[in-house]
Amino acid sequence: MSRMINTLDRAQKAAQQRNWATLTACLRQLVPPESSPAHGHPTGTEPQAMPAPLPLDQSMRSQQGNPELTPVEDRHATHHHPAESDRGNGTGHGPSVGTPDLAELNHHTATITALALDLAMEGLIEGDFQSRWDLAKVIPKFGTAAIAPLLDLLNDTDLEWETRWFAARILGEIRHPAVLADLVTILQTHPEPELQAVATAALANYGDAAIAALTSALQQPETELMAVQALAQIGTPAVLPGLLTASQSDQVACREVAIAALSHLHDDAIAPRLLQATQDPAAPVRQAAMQGLSHRPDWLAQVDSLAALTDRLWDLNLKVCQAAALALGRLGRHHDGAAMAPVVATLERVLLSPQTPEPLQLSVVQALGWIETPAALTALTLAVSQVETPVQVAIATALGQVSPAQQAAASAQLCQLLAHGVIGRDPYIQIFRNPPRSTDVESIVAVQSLWTGWY
Repeated sequence: MSRMINTLDRAQKAAQQRNWATLTACLRQLVPPESSPAHGHPTGTEPQAMPAPLPLDQSMRSQQGNPELTPVEDRHATHHHPAESDRGNGTGHGPSVGTPDLAELNHHTATITALALDLAMEGLIEGDFQSRWDLAKVIPKFGTAAIAPLLDLLNDTDLEWETRWFAARILGEIRHPAVLADLVTILQTHPEPELQAVATAALANYGDAAIAALTSALQQPETELMAVQALAQIGTPAVLPGLLTASQSDQVACREVAIAALSHLHDDAIAPRLLQATQDPAAPVRQAAMQGLSHRPDWLAQVDSLAALTDRLWDLNLKVCQAAALALGRLGRHHDGAAMAPVVATLERVLLSPQTPEPLQLSVVQALGWIETPAALTALTLAVSQVETPVQVAIATALGQVSPAQQAAASAQLCQLLAHGVIGRDPYIQIFRNPPRSTDVESIVAVQSLWTGWY
């Protein structure tokens, strides 16, 4: 106990001197030992009120062998100091020198904790950004005892928004149901987007317990985007109805976030919605839909993802075209060669078209390299003489990075191109720096001989 009293004394002096680093260090030592981790409190338990912070009397200090220490003063209230005759053993003959009982120790520990939290709140109000950041890592360790003072800061409209921002952030770490309503109020009423954003992130930390409040926030245009972002972060099956609703929003950003999040869930209603989103009027939504489809080969039997993605190779938006090509490449890894034949033929046509911009050509080359069927590798080989040097480098790289089953064929094609001068010196030098992984001895010898012949 004497060590806690000394530490509290140092913390008070540090606060008076505005030495926030020392204050934070002291608070780390004052975290009550019975506190559970911030996220370990039962979600159905009300926060326990701390006893009013009373001064620690001189008798307690004497019992702990520190008679020279002065009483700790409460800087927020004036308290009655009992007369000396009222202390100790109650006989009027001075303080007791025996060991304090458990109830007395718990009382003093609670008092120290309350005073420590007062100092922590002072640091949040008066400190700079770095000191607040450091305090935000310590305060959640005080558990539910920190909720009431943090809510006071959060709801104090006279404070600067940054202080309230930190209060909301810390409350999100504590994760107690008593805080949900206040965080929702901040989300719905506060004009500062930064504070709204941290309230949203804090709500996401509550998981399924916050879904009802967040779903309600979807109904207001001002909070819809932040609410759908929080639902996406929660990511449990319970967010599915809210995300499906948000995927039909009038706001492009809301639809984009919802479509991207839906691809990580498992439900029969999701694949048709993503397929529909590939035709969305907004390019970012179409792009998000194709990226989502590309990571779900398990949907190939349910919806015709390949056809929808192939159609988007001719999209008016270049990024959408690139996303479609890469999505086809990823799905091609999980499909048999016969089913991918029409896709490979379309990708080859796009690659060889004189109207195809170079960024899209590079994406198509990468996709064909991922598909790596014989038809795909042949398409890459035939395209070499019809594309510019950067695309030739990409083709050489793709041929050198196929799976072990295709290495022999790819290496032979690559070396044949090199030997006949189809690939010029510049792309060859690039691929030599990252040579094929093939163990084909003849291919390695051919590569080495070509390199020697140039020097």
